[in-house]
Amino acid sequence: MAEKPFQKNQSVLPDHLEEKFSVLMRSLPGMAYHRRKDEFWTLTFASEGARRLFGDLAWEKIRSGVTCLGNMVHEESYPHVLESLERALARKEPYQLVYRVNSLLHSDRWVWDQGEGVYDEKGHLLGAEGFVTDFTAFKTMERELREEIGRLRCREDSPLPEPVIPGIIGQTPEMMAVFRLVQQTASSDAAVILYGASGTGKELLARAIHDQSLRSRGAFVPVNCGAIPENLMESEFFGYRKGAFSGADRDQPGILDKAHGGTLFLDEIGEIPLSMQTRLLRAIEGGGFSPVGSREIRHPDFRILAATNRDLEEWVRQGKMREDFFYRIHVVPVHIPRLKERKADIPLLVSHFLESLPGTPPLGAAELHRLMAHDWPGNVRELCNVIRRYALLHTLDLPERGKAFGMKKPPALPACGTLQEQMALMEAAVIRKTLEETGFHRSETARILGIDRRSLYTKMQRHGIGKKGSQSGMYSSHLE
Repeated sequence: MAEKPFQKNQSVLPDHLEEKFSVLMRSLPGMAYHRRKDEFWTLTFASEGARRLFGDLAWEKIRSGVTCLGNMVHEESYPHVLESLERALARKEPYQLVYRVNSLLHSDRWVWDQGEGVYDEKGHLLGAEGFVTDFTAFKTMERELREEIGRLRCREDSPLPEPVIPGIIGQTPEMMAVFRLVQQTASSDAAVILYGASGTGKELLARAIHDQSLRSRGAFVPVNCGAIPENLMESEFFGYRKGAFSGADRDQPGILDKAHGGTLFLDEIGEIPLSMQTRLLRAIEGGGFSPVGSREIRHPDFRILAATNRDLEEWVRQGKMREDFFYRIHVVPVHIPRLKERKADIPLLVSHFLESLPGTPPLGAAELHRLMAHDWPGNVRELCNVIRRYALLHTLDLPERGKAFGMKKPPALPACGTLQEQMALMEAAVIRKTLEETGFHRSETARILGIDRRSLYTKMQRHGIGKKGSQSGMYSSHLE
């Protein structure tokens, strides 16, 4: 039989259970233990994970049954560990401790120790049981973050590096590759397509391309393609003449007219319907366009920049995008990394956001460590919102993904009305509630509800739901 973990007071178990217990103890990634409540907190049980934490010689001493707490905890950490342990047990509370240990395998090994007291029927403390696991890598990260904070706070002596592109923060290799592409393409008139998740800064990069281009004196016209209802696409892009349709009481220039001499930025370009892709392609390739209600052919001069969070090649395969339209706008693809793929930029971004919020308390190492450990599904936009919230509340709030966007409870059912009326009220309530939960982030709302963005906008318009409950901002290009 395999060697059993040390246990001073062996319990009697059937052979098959004893073997399973032994295998379980050997496979644990750390050390399970029991300590007796005495003057020295003597170790009376330890799993074989102690060998990996402390080394073979220390493991033999542990097996001898005379190892006390003071033998295992480094002398610098011992007073704090003993005080924290006994205070928690006196209150009959679980404890979580991080401390440096004496190890022959690692000169600076740290552990995470969590456990709770063992009491008799009368509530008298008998000992403590818990689990110890290696925490050295996290302490190393914390030390590096603390050093990084020190460097960031010494701005007079060691100022932050100037951004490669004004207004865009990033020093990681991933972002440097993006910056190089932006600089290489800025001076040309080639179409650029920016691929990236929501919140990664696609519009900021598009503006940077425009600002460094020969068209920088012209207008930069951003368009959120998913926010325009399909029946308004033609009039929005091409404009219209007075009397072209009911309500057209004056001539109205279109988006293409406004972009003449400058840059047209088509955000969420995958949301443009097939019928509009055909007309837009003709205008882009020199065939021109006519405003609604006019026979005049107009030939605007503009550069196309586009952005999407979709796989447009897959869109083409599914027949949702014309192949000729795809190749017209897919000349220079730029892939923007998510924030979780460039976490080394987080200290720079945090410092940048804090500089714009004077009077905000500085972040400590523990707070910055939490920021580095977060997954950032909302990317740089989410980080910016977290820092703004920290500036207001002086609390670093990093909710779990489900808690951040999940609905707390379903809306109440309407009390009366026809089935159709009740369903309409329910739909409006669900949309409004989900918008509130996501901070009126429309792309995220559409994803949660399992519909595309255009369907969401159509339903919002039908129910009279705009930003924060109003009709205003319905087609605003800056809201995604």
